[in-house]
Amino acid sequence: GQKFATACWFLLLWRKFMASQWLKWKVDGKRLPFPHWGSKGMQLKKFACLLVVAFALLACVEQKSEEHPLLGQKMPYLKIQNMMGAVTRMQPHGFDKPALVNLWATWCKPCIKEMPALEELARQGDYRVIAISNDANKQVVSKFIADGDYQKIQFFYDAFGKQSRSGLNAQGLPMTFLVDRDATVRHVFVGEEDWLSDAEVVKILNKYKVKYDD
Repeated sequence: GQKFATACWFLLLWRKFMASQWLKWKVDGKRLPFPHWGSKGMQLKKFACLLVVAFALLACVEQKSEEHPLLGQKMPYLKIQNMMGAVTRMQPHGFDKPALVNLWATWCKPCIKEMPALEELARQGDYRVIAISNDANKQVVSKFIADGDYQKIQFFYDAFGKQSRSGLNAQGLPMTFLVDRDATVRHVFVGEEDWLSDAEVVKILNKYKVKYDD
């Protein structure tokens, strides 16, 4: 999950930092053996390292039983901009079809990686895809849209995610909300998804898409 991945990334950075510092710390002009926890400073660093490990384990446990508070609830109204700069107060959903409301940013590599698949989903027509950028600069977003030739995704802009991340209780990016035609949140996808090939994801999408009579 997103929390666990973040915790592991932070833990990896901390371990690299500790390894570099062990080579620098000295006692009486000599380098400490690796590892050595004799000094008070080293004891504090050991304690901090253990806290990081505890955080990683806790995040893993929480992710298994975590349910998003918006599941089964109506999609909140958000005050965001369209890509023309007009500010609108909207309840993101698909009206005549279900929607995938995707929170993303151009600096988020997993977000960028899954965007072509979301464009293909929008092109197929069963879902309306609404992508809300959390970038700091709208011009960067406009360039990304033009360079990628995205024509079917409906893009909106929310500077720094001030409205969308707090309003939708999003703790990381990307995060995608499956919203039915009545604006009810039916599923929350945390992190990058393989929208076209992952069997479990496809099963969920098929479950909520509109079934038309032949």
